[in-house]
Amino acid sequence: MASIANKVYLFDRDKNLQWTSSIDNLEDVAISADGNKIIAVASNKVYSLLVDAPEEKFHFPVGYPDAEWYEHESPNGQGWMTYNPEPPCYGYHLGDDWNAKPPPDYDDYGDPVYAVASGMVVYAKTVPGDVWWGNVIMIRHDNINGTGVITSMYAHLRDINVSEGNVVGSGQVIGTIGKGYDDKLPSHLHFEIRYGDSETVGIGCIDSELVSGEQGPQGQIDPTWFINTY
Repeated sequence: MASIANKVYLFDRDKNLQWTSSIDNLEDVAISADGNKIIAVASNKVYSLLVDAPEEKFHFPVGYPDAEWYEHESPNGQGWMTYNPEPPCYGYHLGDDWNAKPPPDYDDYGDPVYAVASGMVVYAKTVPGDVWWGNVIMIRHDNINGTGVITSMYAHLRDINVSEGNVVGSGQVIGTIGKGYDDKLPSHLHFEIRYGDSETVGIGCIDSELVSGEQGPQGQIDPTWFINTY
């Protein structure tokens, strides 16, 4: 694949031109990890260019694509939580905390974190003025598999490998598992799925329990249910 000026070109392995498209105000292009879809950003919008590719699905952010060797169980005394449990979160959790589940002495600190679907990075930085979140990435996904606009959020990262405005492909490594701000937390990935276009980090817990189907203050929904569904 190549990008020249405002055109995107797709070549096969023998360098034969297979497809081309002219796009106004082209900003960035990427290809999904499976090679089935080209994504482009133009005028701050995300476009899927290979329309005859197989339908894209959401995948898990660790152990890509099916979270192999990872879990997000309810509180186990160390703070790992699934979506919407009771304390020790000082409230009800708005995401899933992912941890590796190999032998007990395994440390997932620095393990890769993957984009759950193609989209555009809308937030990629250390959360200012906060002593827990640390490095956070948020990606906007536009109508993948008929879902409308969805935002995925990845928090407590050690490394950020993307920048705001980048287009990412499904399964692309975007960062690594960390321990939050100043390494204050045990290593894990706090992961959220939100309905709508969200660039506000917000808080990880709320005071009241969410009933079935109810969204959190930034549109948070059950991430594992969503990924298993879409």
